[in-house]
Amino acid sequence: LLRHNSLLGGAADDGELAEASTTAVVVGRAVHPQLVQLIAMPACGFGRLANKYPIPRIASISEKKMYQEAPTAAEEAAMQRKTASRLLRVYPRATRADSSNYNVLRAWALGAQHAALNLQSADLPVQLHHALFELNGGQGYVLKPREMIRGEPWPPHRTELHHVELRVISLHALPTRGEERPCLTSGEHCESHAHVPHLSGAATSPSASAVSSPRVAVELHAIGGYTSVCPKLPPEQLSSNRYATKAVDGNGLGPVFDETVHCLAAEPMYTVLRVAVEEGDNQVAFDTAVLGVLRPGYRNFQLRSTRTGTRIEMCHLLVHIKIDKEPHVWAEAERLRTQLVRQQEQLREHQEKLANQEIELAEARAKIDELMSRLHEQGSPLLTHQVSR
Repeated sequence: LLRHNSLLGGAADDGELAEASTTAVVVGRAVHPQLVQLIAMPACGFGRLANKYPIPRIASISEKKMYQEAPTAAEEAAMQRKTASRLLRVYPRATRADSSNYNVLRAWALGAQHAALNLQSADLPVQLHHALFELNGGQGYVLKPREMIRGEPWPPHRTELHHVELRVISLHALPTRGEERPCLTSGEHCESHAHVPHLSGAATSPSASAVSSPRVAVELHAIGGYTSVCPKLPPEQLSSNRYATKAVDGNGLGPVFDETVHCLAAEPMYTVLRVAVEEGDNQVAFDTAVLGVLRPGYRNFQLRSTRTGTRIEMCHLLVHIKIDKEPHVWAEAERLRTQLVRQQEQLREHQEKLANQEIELAEARAKIDELMSRLHEQGSPLLTHQVSR
């Protein structure tokens, strides 16, 4: 999976490299030949993605095309096989004038190496994007699952689950309504705030009359595989991927929750944990992290603003983490449920084909009846001969 539109592998030959370098000089910027070799890649149509080219190609599809190409589990597996050896880029539809984003988990699940997002927004897909690409030191490259690289169906069925026991202890220094405290001078990537300052937000004064009654929501967002968030074990068969603590009335400065949540995931390195502070129906702060990289012990999340995505000065969520393994008690049921869904999809497809064939047959019969009626009206010798016989 790639964060940037850069080449995962492959190289151009000397002739193409010279041509690309010349093109770079024409636009007025001297580009190092090795850099041109890295980013110069021809494109091709999605229908030709499986073709063999002497130079690797990349195909681009919109989010609408993405959903159309893989509406079922079988077609999703076929797309994973294609992207095991071919590069695919997915981009938001052009009508997203509000800079919102599509479900990026879907693009990653199909094996798309490039998932283009509107990063000027701080919506859920961008939040998940930042968590995933903090892996590998934030270099912008994250390996796909091993099975997906080999072109095998992913995710496979797991008999064991990664278990994170998350004890939500307390929240500290939540901004009041209308207050902004962006952390612009410290932390990783803090120098990026100077490039487009208005996207990072600006400090505003707190309101003395504003009183917060926050609660904490714990969510799991998986690229694939079983997930569950529950207050006790074992999880229910139809458990949710979200749990919210009780609200603490009139205390946003240092509320104590002291509630325990159990997070279970079959694919922890491809599952994002999201903690969000809610006030009524609004989410005011959040943080995200890949579930598989959490460490045991007392930890704190420095929360981000839901409006800008910038970390909030002095705003932290204190938690205690325990990590172990749990048997996947619903593994067999999950496997049977998946098979049932696939069989239902196949049955639906056969029913649609049968219905189309019945429509075509009815149309053919109507044409035959119309033709016979015309022949009868015209007193066709053919009909007379058939009647006499």
